[in-house]
Amino acid sequence: MLDVPKVEKDDENMDKVSVKVDGKIIADGLLGKKAGVTYVPLQAVADTLGASVEWDSKTKTA
Repeated sequence: MLDVPKVEKDDENMDKVSVKVDGKIIADGLLGKKAGVTYVPLQAVADTLGASVEWDSKTKTA
C-alpha cells in the first residue's frame, strides 16, 4: 500500500510530505505540487516495490 499524506503547506509549490510504503517511510521532505497533484520521487517508490524505472529522453517520461 502506498500512502502519500499531505502534512503541511510550505509555499504554493512545495509541500512537506512523508511517503510510506507498508508503513515504512521511503521519502521525507519537500515535494513538488502542481494543479492539486503532489509529485513523489518515482525512483524511491519503484525501488521499494521492486520495480524498475527507465527514463525516455525523447518524450521526457519515465
